[in-house]
Amino acid sequence: MTPGILTTCASCAAPIPYTAPRCSKCHTRYCGPACQTQHWNAGGHNRALCKRIKRAGGAEKYYADQKYNEAVAEAVEACADYIPEGATCYICTEAVVQRTGEGLVNGFCACGDRDGVDAGTTGVAHVSCLVREAELAQGDEMSSSWATWQDRWRRWDICRLCGRKYHGDVQRAMGWACWRLNSSQSPHTEVRRSAMDLLAGCLACSDRHEDALAVQMAALDMVQHRFAHLRATSPDVPYHFTVGCLCLQSNIANSLSALGRHDEAIDRHRTVIRARDQFFAESNAANLVRPDRSQISQAERVDVAQTYAKDKFTSILNLAGALIHREPRSTEYLHEARSLLLDNMAEALRVLGATSEGALLWRGNYARTIYYDEGASDDDVAEANAIADDIESIARQHFGEYHPLTGMFQRLGYDSDSESTADASEAA
Repeated sequence: MTPGILTTCASCAAPIPYTAPRCSKCHTRYCGPACQTQHWNAGGHNRALCKRIKRAGGAEKYYADQKYNEAVAEAVEACADYIPEGATCYICTEAVVQRTGEGLVNGFCACGDRDGVDAGTTGVAHVSCLVREAELAQGDEMSSSWATWQDRWRRWDICRLCGRKYHGDVQRAMGWACWRLNSSQSPHTEVRRSAMDLLAGCLACSDRHEDALAVQMAALDMVQHRFAHLRATSPDVPYHFTVGCLCLQSNIANSLSALGRHDEAIDRHRTVIRARDQFFAESNAANLVRPDRSQISQAERVDVAQTYAKDKFTSILNLAGALIHREPRSTEYLHEARSLLLDNMAEALRVLGATSEGALLWRGNYARTIYYDEGASDDDVAEANAIADDIESIARQHFGEYHPLTGMFQRLGYDSDSESTADASEAA
């Protein structure tokens, strides 16, 4: 069973669809009655546990709560030595959550020290307080527009103070909290699928790629079951559903790449880029509708164009990354990645924002295409070195010294040099 997501039989661990039979009380899923009986007889499930899971809101919510608590405990422990003396949560202004005894966390976004400036207690919080803010933002229905809903939804993984993504154990805890809240939603709602996407992304960022892929494939199974008619026809499609499905396919490809299934990842990334261009072509604009099937307004078309531009460059970045990291390394794929990144760089940096995470990753991957290319000239390597130094400086300024991105860019040139040396030794 994928922790918190019922994607496998609780008894035999065989993959099962989200429509598989389940216990009528606690909603634990099985292949069928035989597996359920065997699980109970073998002691894997009993009446007391069944009642406890039911009281917690069902199997998915019960296990999600366990994973959330584990992530919070690990986050608090990891941050214990870095909390300033006398610090309190910037949300509730308390040092400890009285009801649970939960401690503080910090350094989970980009609110920490930057450029040698002490940030003091900025960004110090309880994870449970961050979760409560995200729950309130999600439940705010003052505006029903797609852009506003996206902004509210991003509170699950973006700090409202610095505007940067959470990372580490706090990010993982937020992912489980989001899923815990929305796991009871009907499979026919976009909120449930969006929660699964967000959880999978948080797991992937914590290097739990097998779990992330299992969640993503469960989400894809849910989508395909609900919208089977999309395979054979091209009806009007809700805009937000189209965006979500394309992002889901991109994320699946990223997980495949991280697990070493590079060719599958590359093929899927190419398919996503073609599908995105087709769906959002000017000639297809009339087919983009709201969830209630009404036509989107002219103002919403502006949001569509802006989202398409960002997602287009994110897809190109994902494809380039898969080409770069493919093993065994291919000069042909490296050159393709370099061309993709170079040809679209100016526009991508404009759309994504020159100091955004996506823009820095774009430039970092371009540098990698040079570092990994054995035929790169001295001038090319000098260009890559200049890029590596610049993006490390930008990351240090905008994300902080201890942010994962800063560390990654700091190692960029060093790791590439070490790999080139190792390759040369093996060849000798």
